[in-house]
Amino acid sequence: IDADNLIKYMTENLSDDPASVENAKELLRFVEDQFVVWGQFSPLNNNYNPEKDYWYSPAGLEQYYWYVPIDGSTSKIMNAFLDVYSITKEPLLFEKACALGDMITRMQNKETGVIPTHWMKKDCIENLSNYWINCQIGTATYMMRLAKAVGEI
Repeated sequence: IDADNLIKYMTENLSDDPASVENAKELLRFVEDQFVVWGQFSPLNNNYNPEKDYWYSPAGLEQYYWYVPIDGSTSKIMNAFLDVYSITKEPLLFEKACALGDMITRMQNKETGVIPTHWMKKDCIENLSNYWINCQIGTATYMMRLAKAVGEI
C-alpha cells in the first residue's frame, strides 16, 4: 500500500513539522478506513462458500483490485501504526499495531512456522502452497520491529 510508504517517509523525515505529523495521522486514518477490517466480515464475491471460505480478521486488505486479507498487507499496515506511534506516542496506535501482530501470530502454522499469505479459506493455515516468500520476509521483518517495540514499553 503506497500510503504506508508515504507515512514512513513523513515520520522519519518530517516529524519536527506539526503539519506533517497531522498529515501522517490523517493518511493512517485513510489506510485504516479503506484497508483494515477489525471484526468478522464476508467476502465481496458471489462465489463465497461458507463451508470452506472464511476471512480471518483483524486483517489488512491487499488493494482495491485484490481486496482480500493478506499477511504482507496486514504487517505493512501494522508497521504504519508503529511509524505514527513512534512520533505521537498515542497508545491506541500501539494497541492497533499489537492487535494486527497478534493476528499474524495466530495465523502462523504451529508446526512449520509458515505464515499463510491469503487469509481466505478455513484451511489456509495448513495449506503450505498458500505461501509467498516476499510476503513472509516482509511480515517477519515487521514482526521483529513489533517485538522490539513491545520490549521497549
